[in-house]
Amino acid sequence: MRRIQSCCRRFAALACLTVVFASIPTVQGQVVDRDGTAVEFIGLEEWTPERIDAILTGGREVAPYYCAANLTGQVGMADAAVMHQLGRDGKRSILVVVMEPQYADRVVYRPAPTMGAVHVDHWESLARDLERPTADMQRALMSYGQCLAAGATEAHERLAQSGRGAAVDPRAAWARFEALRTSEDFDRAVWALAHDSDSRTRSVAAVVLAGFPERDLALYSLVDGIRDADARVRGTCNQLLTGWTRSLARPVDWEPALDSLRHLVGGTNLFALPNVLDLLNATEIAPELAADLVGGRAEILLALADAQHEPTRAKARGFLSRLAGRDLGSDLAAWEAWVDDLGVSKDAESVSRTESSRE
Repeated sequence: MRRIQSCCRRFAALACLTVVFASIPTVQGQVVDRDGTAVEFIGLEEWTPERIDAILTGGREVAPYYCAANLTGQVGMADAAVMHQLGRDGKRSILVVVMEPQYADRVVYRPAPTMGAVHVDHWESLARDLERPTADMQRALMSYGQCLAAGATEAHERLAQSGRGAAVDPRAAWARFEALRTSEDFDRAVWALAHDSDSRTRSVAAVVLAGFPERDLALYSLVDGIRDADARVRGTCNQLLTGWTRSLARPVDWEPALDSLRHLVGGTNLFALPNVLDLLNATEIAPELAADLVGGRAEILLALADAQHEPTRAKARGFLSRLAGRDLGSDLAAWEAWVDDLGVSKDAESVSRTESSRE
C-alpha cells in the first residue's frame, strides 16, 4: 500500500509540474528600421521597440541612441547588450539584446569584494595599463591564447596576415603576460580574482590565470570573473576566454562551475553570452548538465536561437543542439518543448529522490 501511495503522490506531483512548465513565455525578436539601419531587438516579451524608443528620445523627433548604459539606467532593463554589425554587403546593423525588468532575478553579478587589497609590486605596471586599456592592449588580450598555442612569433604573423594585429606588434604585451606564469602568481591570482577589493588587481589576476590554459581551475575562475562587479574586470575575463576558445579549446568538465554558468546562460552579462556559448560548445559541455544549466531559465537563450542575425542564431542553436544531443532545427516550438521537458524531468527526479528517502 505504501508503494502504491508513493506512486500516486509521484504521479500527482508530475501532473502539477506539467502545468507549471507547460510553456515558456514567448520572448520575441523584432527588426525595425531606424534611419536606414536595421535594428534587431532580442529578448522583448512585454516591451516593444517603440516603447523603448519613446523613453530614449523623450518623445522627441530624434533618432534613438542605443547603448547598454541607456537601456539599463534610462529604460530600466535588467541587463542589456548592444552590438554593431557590418555585413558583407557593407550595410550596418545593430543588435540590441535585453533582459526585461521582470527577469531581474536572473541577472546576478558578483558583489564587489570587500576583503581588502593586496599590493603586488610586479603586478602594478600591468594593473595601471589594464585600468584604461588601449585598443592595442585589448587586441593583445584577445590574442593571448593564440600566442600560448602557437608561440609569439607565429601568432604575430598570423594576426598580421588576418589584419587583426597589423597595426601593432603585440609581442611586448604577451611577454609581460608570460612573465607572470609562475605557480606563486597562479595561487595569488585565484584568490585575488575572487576576493581582492582592487579591481585593477583582479584584472591582472585574470591575465595570470589565462596563462594556465591546461588548468580547469583557471577556466572556472575566469568564467566566474565574467560576472565581476566591475565592467573592466569582466571585460578582461571575457576577452581572455574568447582567445582561449579560438586557440586552446579542449574538453572540460564544467560541473564545478555550474553556478556561474547558470547565471551567465540565464541572462547575466548579455554582452559576453555569445562568447560563453562558443566556449561551452568548443569545450564539449556534457549534455547531462542541461537541466541544471538551462532548466527554468531559457527565455533569452531561446530568443537568441530565433534571432535573424545568423551568427548569433548559430551560436545559440549549436549550444542547444549539443545539450539536446540532436538538432531540432528552426522550429522554436520544438526547442521550447525540449526545455519544458528538462524542467519536468529535473523536478520529477527530485520528487523521486524525496519519495525514495521516505520509503
